[in-house]
Amino acid sequence: MLRFALRRLGISAVVLLGITIVAFAILRALPGDPAEILVDPMAANGNREAAVAAVRARLGLDGSYPAQYLSWLREAVQGNLGFSYGDGRPVTEVLGRRLLATCQLVLTSLVVAAAVATPLGLWAARRRQRLADYVVSAGSLLAISVPSFFLALAAIYVLCVKYSLLPTGGAPSTGTVGDTVSHMVLPVGILAFAMAGPLVRYVRAAAIESLASDYVITAKAKGVGELRLIRSHVLPACLPTLITVVAAQLPAMLGGAVVIEQLFAWPGLGRLTVDSVLSRDYPILLGVVLLIAVTVLLVNLLADLLTAAVDTRVQLEGRAR
Repeated sequence: MLRFALRRLGISAVVLLGITIVAFAILRALPGDPAEILVDPMAANGNREAAVAAVRARLGLDGSYPAQYLSWLREAVQGNLGFSYGDGRPVTEVLGRRLLATCQLVLTSLVVAAAVATPLGLWAARRRQRLADYVVSAGSLLAISVPSFFLALAAIYVLCVKYSLLPTGGAPSTGTVGDTVSHMVLPVGILAFAMAGPLVRYVRAAAIESLASDYVITAKAKGVGELRLIRSHVLPACLPTLITVVAAQLPAMLGGAVVIEQLFAWPGLGRLTVDSVLSRDYPILLGVVLLIAVTVLLVNLLADLLTAAVDTRVQLEGRAR
Protein backbone atom coordinates (compact mmCIF):
# COMPACT_ATOMS: atom_id res chain seq x y z
CA MET A 1 0.00 0.00 0.00
CA LEU A 2 2.76 2.46 0.97
CA ARG A 3 4.80 1.60 -2.12
CA PHE A 4 1.78 2.15 -4.33
CA ALA A 5 0.99 5.50 -2.68
CA LEU A 6 4.58 6.73 -3.09
CA ARG A 7 4.63 5.65 -6.74
CA ARG A 8 1.36 7.43 -7.42
CA LEU A 9 2.60 10.56 -5.67
CA GLY A 10 5.65 10.59 -7.94
CA ILE A 11 3.50 10.24 -11.05
CA SER A 12 1.16 12.95 -9.74
CA ALA A 13 4.11 15.32 -9.25
CA VAL A 14 5.11 14.90 -12.91
CA VAL A 15 1.50 15.42 -14.04
CA LEU A 16 1.22 18.50 -11.83
CA LEU A 17 4.37 19.97 -13.36
CA GLY A 18 2.93 19.46 -16.85
CA ILE A 19 -0.34 21.09 -15.82
CA THR A 20 1.43 24.19 -14.53
CA ILE A 21 3.48 24.50 -17.75
CA VAL A 22 0.36 24.25 -19.94
CA ALA A 23 -1.60 26.64 -17.71
CA PHE A 24 1.22 29.19 -17.72
CA ALA A 25 1.51 29.03 -21.51
CA ILE A 26 -2.25 29.43 -22.01
CA LEU A 27 -2.44 32.39 -19.64
CA ARG A 28 0.41 34.17 -21.37
CA ALA A 29 -1.26 33.54 -24.73
CA LEU A 30 -4.47 35.29 -23.64
CA PRO A 31 -5.08 38.67 -25.29
CA GLY A 32 -4.61 41.71 -23.12
CA ASP A 33 -1.86 43.01 -20.87
CA PRO A 34 -2.44 43.23 -17.10
CA ALA A 35 -0.01 46.15 -16.92
CA GLU A 36 -2.21 48.20 -19.28
CA ILE A 37 -5.26 47.37 -17.19
CA LEU A 38 -3.55 48.53 -14.00
CA VAL A 39 -2.27 51.83 -15.39
CA ASP A 40 -4.68 54.72 -14.85
CA PRO A 41 -4.79 56.79 -18.09
CA MET A 42 -5.42 59.97 -16.09
CA ALA A 43 -2.37 59.36 -13.86
CA ALA A 44 0.09 58.51 -16.64
CA ASN A 45 1.04 62.19 -17.16
CA GLY A 46 0.87 61.80 -20.92
CA ASN A 47 3.50 59.06 -20.98
CA ARG A 48 1.39 55.94 -20.86
CA GLU A 49 4.00 53.68 -22.47
CA ALA A 50 6.57 54.48 -19.80
CA ALA A 51 3.99 53.91 -17.06
CA VAL A 52 3.02 50.52 -18.54
CA ALA A 53 6.69 49.52 -18.85
CA ALA A 54 7.26 50.45 -15.20
CA VAL A 55 4.31 48.34 -14.08
CA ARG A 56 5.49 45.40 -16.20
CA ALA A 57 8.92 45.60 -14.59
CA ARG A 58 7.38 45.77 -11.11
CA LEU A 59 5.22 42.70 -11.76
CA GLY A 60 8.07 40.75 -13.35
CA LEU A 61 6.41 40.62 -16.76
CA ASP A 62 9.32 42.09 -18.67
CA GLY A 63 11.36 38.89 -18.82
CA SER A 64 11.05 35.95 -21.21
CA TYR A 65 8.24 33.45 -20.65
CA PRO A 66 10.58 30.60 -19.57
CA ALA A 67 12.30 32.91 -17.10
CA GLN A 68 8.92 34.03 -15.70
CA TYR A 69 7.75 30.43 -15.33
CA LEU A 70 10.93 29.26 -13.62
CA SER A 71 10.75 32.23 -11.25
CA TRP A 72 7.13 31.40 -10.39
CA LEU A 73 7.90 27.68 -10.00
CA ARG A 74 10.85 28.38 -7.69
CA GLU A 75 8.64 30.49 -5.42
CA ALA A 76 5.69 28.06 -5.63
CA VAL A 77 7.82 25.15 -4.41
CA GLN A 78 8.58 27.25 -1.33
CA GLY A 79 4.87 27.93 -0.75
CA ASN A 80 4.86 31.46 -2.16
CA LEU A 81 2.35 31.83 -5.00
CA GLY A 82 2.94 35.55 -5.43
CA PHE A 83 0.64 38.51 -4.96
CA SER A 84 -2.59 39.54 -6.63
CA TYR A 85 -2.23 42.19 -9.31
CA GLY A 86 -5.49 43.77 -8.19
CA ASP A 87 -5.08 44.49 -4.47
CA GLY A 88 -1.57 43.21 -3.73
CA ARG A 89 -2.70 40.57 -1.24
CA PRO A 90 -0.86 37.22 -1.11
CA VAL A 91 -2.41 34.63 -3.41
CA THR A 92 -2.49 32.06 -0.61
CA GLU A 93 -4.55 34.43 1.53
CA VAL A 94 -7.02 35.12 -1.29
CA LEU A 95 -7.38 31.42 -2.14
CA GLY A 96 -7.77 30.45 1.51
CA ARG A 97 -10.80 32.70 1.95
CA ARG A 98 -12.48 31.53 -1.24
CA LEU A 99 -11.58 27.85 -0.81
CA LEU A 100 -13.72 27.50 2.30
CA ALA A 101 -16.81 28.75 0.47
CA THR A 102 -16.23 26.44 -2.51
CA CYS A 103 -15.60 23.42 -0.25
CA GLN A 104 -18.80 24.20 1.61
CA LEU A 105 -20.73 24.24 -1.65
CA VAL A 106 -19.08 21.29 -3.43
CA LEU A 107 -18.81 18.91 -0.46
CA THR A 108 -22.41 19.51 0.58
CA SER A 109 -23.54 18.88 -3.00
CA LEU A 110 -21.45 15.71 -3.10
CA VAL A 111 -22.98 14.35 0.10
CA VAL A 112 -26.51 15.18 -1.07
CA ALA A 113 -25.92 13.60 -4.50
CA ALA A 114 -24.50 10.39 -3.02
CA ALA A 115 -27.24 10.18 -0.39
CA VAL A 116 -29.94 10.48 -3.07
CA ALA A 117 -28.33 8.55 -5.94
CA THR A 118 -27.26 5.45 -3.98
CA PRO A 119 -30.71 4.38 -2.73
CA LEU A 120 -32.31 5.33 -6.06
CA GLY A 121 -29.78 3.22 -7.99
CA LEU A 122 -30.31 0.26 -5.66
CA TRP A 123 -34.09 0.65 -5.87
CA ALA A 124 -34.01 0.75 -9.67
CA ALA A 125 -31.77 -2.34 -9.78
CA ARG A 126 -34.15 -4.28 -7.53
CA ARG A 127 -37.03 -3.38 -9.87
CA ARG A 128 -35.24 -3.82 -13.14
CA GLN A 129 -37.36 -3.34 -16.27
CA ARG A 130 -40.34 -2.22 -14.20
CA LEU A 131 -42.02 1.16 -13.98
CA ALA A 132 -39.84 2.31 -11.06
CA ASP A 133 -36.69 1.44 -13.01
CA TYR A 134 -37.90 3.35 -16.06
CA VAL A 135 -38.79 6.42 -13.97
CA VAL A 136 -35.43 6.48 -12.16
CA SER A 137 -33.50 5.93 -15.40
CA ALA A 138 -35.41 8.70 -17.15
CA GLY A 139 -34.78 11.06 -14.23
CA SER A 140 -31.04 10.30 -14.25
CA LEU A 141 -30.89 10.88 -17.99
CA LEU A 142 -32.67 14.21 -17.50
CA ALA A 143 -30.14 15.21 -14.83
CA ILE A 144 -27.28 14.44 -17.22
CA SER A 145 -28.86 16.20 -20.20
CA VAL A 146 -30.14 19.48 -18.74
CA PRO A 147 -27.38 22.16 -18.54
CA SER A 148 -26.78 23.40 -15.02
CA PHE A 149 -26.85 27.07 -16.03
CA PHE A 150 -30.30 26.67 -17.63
CA LEU A 151 -31.66 24.92 -14.55
CA ALA A 152 -30.14 27.60 -12.33
CA LEU A 153 -31.68 30.45 -14.32
CA ALA A 154 -35.08 28.73 -14.32
CA ALA A 155 -34.89 28.13 -10.57
CA ILE A 156 -33.88 31.74 -9.89
CA TYR A 157 -36.81 33.04 -11.93
CA VAL A 158 -39.43 30.73 -10.41
CA LEU A 159 -38.31 30.43 -6.78
CA CYS A 160 -36.57 33.77 -6.26
CA VAL A 161 -38.05 36.34 -8.64
CA LYS A 162 -41.63 35.19 -9.14
CA TYR A 163 -42.48 33.70 -5.74
CA SER A 164 -39.67 35.18 -3.54
CA LEU A 165 -39.23 31.90 -1.68
CA LEU A 166 -35.42 31.99 -1.62
CA PRO A 167 -32.69 34.66 -1.92
CA THR A 168 -31.38 35.20 -5.42
CA GLY A 169 -27.77 34.68 -4.40
CA GLY A 170 -24.87 35.75 -2.27
CA ALA A 171 -23.32 34.25 0.84
CA PRO A 172 -25.14 33.88 4.17
CA SER A 173 -25.08 37.21 5.97
CA THR A 174 -26.37 36.51 9.49
CA GLY A 175 -24.67 33.17 10.08
CA THR A 176 -27.83 31.52 11.39
CA VAL A 177 -28.81 28.01 10.28
CA GLY A 178 -31.92 29.23 8.48
CA ASP A 179 -30.03 31.93 6.58
CA THR A 180 -27.26 29.49 5.59
CA VAL A 181 -29.72 26.85 4.39
CA SER A 182 -31.80 29.35 2.42
CA HIS A 183 -28.71 30.61 0.55
CA MET A 184 -27.38 27.10 -0.13
CA VAL A 185 -30.57 25.33 -1.23
CA LEU A 186 -30.45 26.34 -4.88
CA PRO A 187 -26.71 26.12 -5.67
CA VAL A 188 -26.32 22.88 -3.72
CA GLY A 189 -29.49 21.39 -5.19
CA ILE A 190 -28.47 22.16 -8.77
CA LEU A 191 -24.92 20.83 -8.37
CA ALA A 192 -26.21 17.72 -6.59
CA PHE A 193 -28.85 17.15 -9.28
CA ALA A 194 -26.22 17.28 -12.02
CA MET A 195 -23.95 14.83 -10.21
CA ALA A 196 -26.70 12.46 -9.09
CA GLY A 197 -27.53 11.58 -12.71
CA PRO A 198 -24.38 9.60 -13.53
CA LEU A 199 -24.16 8.26 -9.97
CA VAL A 200 -27.61 6.67 -10.22
CA ARG A 201 -26.74 4.95 -13.48
CA TYR A 202 -23.42 3.56 -12.24
CA VAL A 203 -24.86 2.37 -8.93
CA ARG A 204 -27.76 0.72 -10.76
CA ALA A 205 -25.39 -1.10 -13.14
CA ALA A 206 -23.15 -2.27 -10.27
CA ALA A 207 -26.16 -3.42 -8.24
CA ILE A 208 -27.61 -5.37 -11.16
CA GLU A 209 -24.28 -7.15 -11.60
CA SER A 210 -24.10 -7.89 -7.89
CA LEU A 211 -27.66 -9.20 -7.74
CA ALA A 212 -26.81 -11.69 -10.49
CA SER A 213 -23.68 -12.97 -8.72
CA ASP A 214 -23.48 -16.43 -7.17
CA TYR A 215 -23.01 -15.30 -3.57
CA VAL A 216 -26.14 -13.12 -3.65
CA ILE A 217 -28.20 -15.89 -5.23
CA THR A 218 -26.92 -18.27 -2.55
CA ALA A 219 -27.79 -15.79 0.20
CA LYS A 220 -31.31 -15.44 -1.18
CA ALA A 221 -31.65 -19.23 -1.31
CA LYS A 222 -30.68 -19.38 2.38
CA GLY A 223 -33.56 -17.04 3.22
CA VAL A 224 -31.66 -13.80 3.80
CA GLY A 225 -34.10 -10.87 3.89
CA GLU A 226 -34.06 -8.23 1.18
CA LEU A 227 -32.94 -5.39 3.46
CA ARG A 228 -30.06 -7.42 4.89
CA LEU A 229 -29.18 -8.65 1.41
CA ILE A 230 -28.86 -5.09 0.14
CA ARG A 231 -26.99 -3.85 3.21
CA SER A 232 -24.55 -6.74 3.60
CA HIS A 233 -23.95 -7.90 0.03
CA VAL A 234 -25.14 -5.55 -2.71
CA LEU A 235 -24.16 -2.18 -1.19
CA PRO A 236 -20.54 -3.21 -0.39
CA ALA A 237 -20.20 -4.43 -3.97
CA CYS A 238 -21.34 -1.00 -5.21
CA LEU A 239 -18.93 1.00 -3.03
CA PRO A 240 -15.86 0.66 -5.34
CA THR A 241 -17.94 1.90 -8.27
CA LEU A 242 -19.36 4.75 -6.20
CA ILE A 243 -15.90 5.86 -5.02
CA THR A 244 -14.45 5.73 -8.55
CA VAL A 245 -17.33 7.69 -10.08
CA VAL A 246 -17.21 10.36 -7.36
CA ALA A 247 -13.47 10.83 -7.94
CA ALA A 248 -13.98 10.99 -11.71
CA GLN A 249 -16.84 13.48 -11.39
CA LEU A 250 -14.96 15.87 -9.10
CA PRO A 251 -13.30 17.88 -11.93
CA ALA A 252 -16.66 18.26 -13.66
CA MET A 253 -18.22 19.31 -10.38
CA LEU A 254 -15.56 21.95 -9.82
CA GLY A 255 -16.13 23.17 -13.38
CA GLY A 256 -19.85 23.34 -12.74
CA ALA A 257 -19.19 25.27 -9.54
CA VAL A 258 -17.59 28.04 -11.62
CA VAL A 259 -20.89 28.65 -13.42
CA ILE A 260 -23.08 28.16 -10.35
CA GLU A 261 -20.99 30.49 -8.18
CA GLN A 262 -21.15 33.16 -10.85
CA LEU A 263 -24.93 32.86 -11.25
CA PHE A 264 -25.62 32.85 -7.50
CA ALA A 265 -22.88 35.36 -6.58
CA TRP A 266 -21.32 32.76 -4.31
CA PRO A 267 -17.91 34.01 -3.07
CA GLY A 268 -15.90 30.93 -3.96
CA LEU A 269 -13.07 29.89 -6.25
CA GLY A 270 -15.32 29.80 -9.30
CA ARG A 271 -16.33 33.42 -9.05
CA LEU A 272 -12.74 34.36 -8.21
CA THR A 273 -11.57 32.60 -11.38
CA VAL A 274 -13.99 34.51 -13.61
CA ASP A 275 -13.04 37.85 -12.02
CA SER A 276 -9.33 37.04 -12.38
CA VAL A 277 -9.72 36.15 -16.06
CA LEU A 278 -11.38 39.50 -16.73
CA SER A 279 -8.63 41.40 -14.90
CA ARG A 280 -5.76 39.21 -16.22
CA ASP A 281 -4.66 38.47 -12.67
CA TYR A 282 -2.12 35.79 -13.58
CA PRO A 283 -0.93 34.87 -10.04
CA ILE A 284 -4.51 34.24 -8.87
CA LEU A 285 -5.32 32.14 -11.95
CA LEU A 286 -2.16 30.05 -11.60
CA GLY A 287 -2.93 29.58 -7.91
CA VAL A 288 -6.46 28.38 -8.70
CA VAL A 289 -5.18 25.96 -11.36
CA LEU A 290 -2.54 24.61 -8.98
CA LEU A 291 -5.03 24.20 -6.14
CA ILE A 292 -7.62 22.40 -8.29
CA ALA A 293 -4.98 20.15 -9.88
CA VAL A 294 -3.58 19.13 -6.50
CA THR A 295 -7.08 18.49 -5.18
CA VAL A 296 -8.06 16.29 -8.13
CA LEU A 297 -4.81 14.30 -8.02
CA LEU A 298 -5.06 13.70 -4.27
CA VAL A 299 -8.72 12.73 -4.49
CA ASN A 300 -7.95 10.19 -7.22
CA LEU A 301 -5.13 8.73 -5.12
CA LEU A 302 -7.43 8.55 -2.10
CA ALA A 303 -10.11 6.91 -4.25
CA ASP A 304 -7.67 4.18 -5.33
CA LEU A 305 -6.66 3.52 -1.73
CA LEU A 306 -10.29 3.44 -0.54
CA THR A 307 -11.23 1.13 -3.39
CA ALA A 308 -8.48 -1.26 -2.35
CA ALA A 309 -9.68 -1.06 1.26
CA VAL A 310 -13.31 -1.92 0.48
CA ASP A 311 -12.60 -4.37 -2.36
CA THR A 312 -9.97 -7.02 -1.63
CA ARG A 313 -9.99 -8.09 -5.27
CA VAL A 314 -8.10 -4.92 -6.22
CA GLN A 315 -4.35 -5.42 -6.48
CA LEU A 316 -2.61 -2.09 -6.02
CA GLU A 317 0.77 -3.22 -7.30
CA GLY A 318 -0.79 -4.54 -10.47
CA ARG A 319 -2.73 -1.32 -11.02
CA ALA A 320 0.40 0.75 -10.45
CA ARG A 321 2.12 -0.99 -13.34
